[in-house]
Amino acid sequence: MPKRFPSSRNAGFTLIEVAIALVIASIIAAGALQMYKIYTTSRTYKVTRENISELNTAMQVYLSKYGSLPCPSTLTAKPSDPEYGASPDCDEILSSPSITVDEEFVLGEGRSGEKVLIGKVPFRELNVRQTISKDGWGRDLYYAVSATLTNTSTYSQYGGVIDVVDEQGLSLLKEDTGVQYVLYSTGSDDAPPGSDRCVEEKADFENCNGDGTFKYAAISLGQNESFYDDTVSYVSWIESPDAAGECSIASYMVDNAGMDYEDIVGTLKDQNSVYLKPGDMAYMCNRRLLSALDSKNCILFVCNGEGVLRRVSTIE
Repeated sequence: MPKRFPSSRNAGFTLIEVAIALVIASIIAAGALQMYKIYTTSRTYKVTRENISELNTAMQVYLSKYGSLPCPSTLTAKPSDPEYGASPDCDEILSSPSITVDEEFVLGEGRSGEKVLIGKVPFRELNVRQTISKDGWGRDLYYAVSATLTNTSTYSQYGGVIDVVDEQGLSLLKEDTGVQYVLYSTGSDDAPPGSDRCVEEKADFENCNGDGTFKYAAISLGQNESFYDDTVSYVSWIESPDAAGECSIASYMVDNAGMDYEDIVGTLKDQNSVYLKPGDMAYMCNRRLLSALDSKNCILFVCNGEGVLRRVSTIE
């Protein structure tokens, strides 16, 4: 009897078919990997911004309680050291001749040659969890402060000496006063202030070169001179008129934006954000109301001891 040979239709995959399948699988895997990288990067920056926002609130609580800003924590302390996250005596630190020699702090120069002290976030002094003082990469956040504002006797609402510039190097400060303090993450490239990893050719060089000027710019992860992966938040006081002797955000909006009172109250909804008692504070991040005040940043309103509403502009 004649022999029967298997039909080619029933044969296994050819090498070409296997190769095509592998190429398709690799393309799908590459796309999935890219999507995962985008997700993790977005999540990392979100955690960083949330932690910095919480620290900003803690800073204002500290200021309201003590009448000055805390001194930065040392750059060199390890988690096992008692100095880690603690706030030393700034007057003692600033008077020490070895302040920069031992690399525990970076001493920058701000406006009019005034001192800017750079270290890590003193989370113990701020009474926040250690995890809040870290960015999305799990690294310590950095804190730069106008040195005179760390002492109650020399503190002034409008005494900030730190400068903040944009991508073109232009100042972001419309007022004569400088920035009180800066909270920032050095991003994925982890270039601490004053370190050898601070590369002049990168756009985020301004945030690690150890001076009293910082850059606030859009994230750009291209491997070129525009590379910028930092998250920067700064706080400066803006001189504003008194709110008719009453801490009312709605009244402030009426006086400064010409909006209808009922419209403002309906937009804010939370009555605690409409009326503030002395010592209270509230963030306003409603885009519509911020637009009416010609502000792109969230605004922190603080009711001081005299029952006068003050506005703090902060980028988060």
